[in-house]
Amino acid sequence: FTLSDLTNPVAENAKKLFFYNYDVTVDCNNVIYILAQQYWKYFTKLQDKDYTYCSFSLRNDSLQLNRQLGLKLIWEDTERMKKDQLRFPPQFYAGNFKNFLSE
Repeated sequence: FTLSDLTNPVAENAKKLFFYNYDVTVDCNNVIYILAQQYWKYFTKLQDKDYTYCSFSLRNDSLQLNRQLGLKLIWEDTERMKKDQLRFPPQFYAGNFKNFLSE
């Protein structure tokens, strides 16, 4: 896993693809629907590829979405939650959408 895996995730010589998402926030629901449509269109085309999608989330709706998509919780930072007085601990998820997209 190298920096080039993140900066050029679909390189011809890539053995495995890595995608990292920090957060998806928009100013209205219409924009999120447009963004989500393009997002799923892209990942649907990767069904035959070996990839890992990683997500770092702070918002409860994003945390719930990660679980619904079948991503695996890797770690959560309960110390930061207490220190920064957050409602939910920051969480890091990883996996792919193959099962979710096949349903």
